[in-house]
This record gives sequence, C-alpha cells and structure tokens, in this order.
Amino acid sequence: MCSIKKTFFLLLIITFFNSSLMAAQVDGVGELKGNIESVNEEQKTFVVQSITFQATNQTEYDDGLSGFADLVEGLRVEVEFEYRQGRHYATEVERDRINIRGLMH
Repeated sequence: MCSIKKTFFLLLIITFFNSSLMAAQVDGVGELKGNIESVNEEQKTFVVQSITFQATNQTEYDDGLSGFADLVEGLRVEVEFEYRQGRHYATEVERDRINIRGLMH
C-alpha cells in the first residue's frame, strides 16, 4: 500500500512538472486590463499587472492614445498582445475607462 502512495505521488509531481513546462512553451495571443506600473522609454516597454510588454512599430494605439509617448504610470489600459519566444508583444493599447458606477466598458 505504501508503494502505491509513493507511485501516485511521483506521478502527480511528474504530471505537474510536465504541464508547467508545456504551458511555458506555448505561444499565443491574449488581452489584459490594468494600470501601467512602469514605462521604459529607452527599451519601449511598459508593465501592467507585473507583466512586461514590448511595444513595436506595429503596435496600434486607440481611444485617445496616439503612440508610446502617451503611456504613463497609473494610466488604466487594455492591452492586446502576442506571446512568442518568451516575450509579450503589445499589438494594441487603448485606454480602459471605468464609468461612474465602477463598471468597465
């Protein structure tokens, strides 16, 4: 009975480790809302929810934002991004407004 518990525990650890590695290697797209925590003008990066986003010449800006220079700490944004080769590339950045009732739109 003890060896069954050990085997189960070992399989559980291996499964968790393998799924973590697979998740880290998957490229894809996503969307995130939050306040800009920091901006690095030299590297053209900004941080939202502790994730660093790389802006490129193809990054689009909307809802009153005309370019990277408009990104400032504290600004609430919605970021559409591509995750590839271990980096988050911002494809679109727009203001995320909260109305009087506190609802997002």
